[in-house]
Amino acid sequence: MAVVAPPRDAITAAWPELVSVAGPIASGGQKCVFRAELCGHDVALKLVQLTSENPDDDDGFGEEIGPAIARLEREMRILQDCTSPHLARLVDWGPQVLQHEGRHFLAYAEGFIEGEPLTNVAPLPMHQALRMVVEVCD
Repeated sequence: MAVVAPPRDAITAAWPELVSVAGPIASGGQKCVFRAELCGHDVALKLVQLTSENPDDDDGFGEEIGPAIARLEREMRILQDCTSPHLARLVDWGPQVLQHEGRHFLAYAEGFIEGEPLTNVAPLPMHQALRMVVEVCD
């Protein structure tokens, strides 16, 4: 499934606390990332695209959507307790669900970290990748 990023006005309409939204600055898999300002914080606004296998549901979410939202909410609860300097800090996660062109997105915001995405340097040699995993786990 290719991610189709919603326009910035759709994002700010769904999440009015956002002061500014730029991008998208990255995308891949089921996620697109925007740079934004939220309550005085420079954030990476991440939108995870959810799909519906059953468009006849009254709420617009198919059976695939409910479990996906529950899984992402569990991940957000875990991430909000992480204080490692090697991980982006979770700023807000809502849950903010927005719709665009029949697609549903779950949005959350992490502290923005300047730098290059790992995908630009991947694949890493095994010893480098393992060293990074150990640093994150410390």
